[in-house]
Amino acid sequence: MNENVRELIAFSCAILIFVGALSMAVNYYQHSSKLLNALLIDTGRQDRTTQETLEITAPLTTKGTDIVSMLTQLKDSNVVIEVDGYSFLPNMDLEDMPVHFINVHRMYVPKHNRDAFGRLLRIQYR
Repeated sequence: MNENVRELIAFSCAILIFVGALSMAVNYYQHSSKLLNALLIDTGRQDRTTQETLEITAPLTTKGTDIVSMLTQLKDSNVVIEVDGYSFLPNMDLEDMPVHFINVHRMYVPKHNRDAFGRLLRIQYR
């Protein structure tokens, strides 16, 4: 065999060994990362001095279609629903409600108003 061919075969083998070692290193890194995360969670569970609380990062949103479907059951409650300044009272007829003011494709953020006893009085959607 020609010397150039031998060097090409040796260089190809070296590249294959390097790529194999690199892929094994990445695999070992992923497994050790999962193992360390599991160990951290398990240690956190065993530590009774740590208290975790639920954190809501984004405000809750409601679609306009959900608000319209809520209005159909408004008579069963004593809650006033206000959407963009328009109030929907529990004693209103479903046919008389101006639901065309509600944008069904928009996402609304609710704000709840309660009395001193914690009963829900009004839900405002903005």
